[in-house]
Amino acid sequence: MSKVPLTLACGDYEIIRALMDGSVKPDGIDLTVLTDMTSDIRHWRMIRNREFDVAELSMSSYLLAKFMAQAFVAIPVFLHRRFRHALEEQEDILGRDPWVYGLGEANRKNLATLIQYSYEQGLIGRMIPLEELFVATSKD
Repeated sequence: MSKVPLTLACGDYEIIRALMDGSVKPDGIDLTVLTDMTSDIRHWRMIRNREFDVAELSMSSYLLAKFMAQAFVAIPVFLHRRFRHALEEQEDILGRDPWVYGLGEANRKNLATLIQYSYEQGLIGRMIPLEELFVATSKD
């Protein structure tokens, strides 16, 4: 049986090195991993041109794409979890590890808050329900 070709564009992180160097191979997939671009270029190429099958996007880029009615579906996997600004203030608001894996209650609350703030600040034009952001199987 032939493998499904799949191109993944993401940052060069330790967590994906085994996929990059081929020591881990996903069953049934001929995976090409692209890490040779900055995040802004990757986001632009994916949102504007859909150049990749799968791409790491910032939540703000994803929300903007959803607001513009682009047919993107998110998988709640966080390859690179860090806050760049005001870590102490963010820990006070969101807790020490706000982006736990999966889409459990903690992430639902955090994502709903992010959507609310994005709406209030004019970054998105409507409140986007979480059900529109992720595939059904990831919501459990």
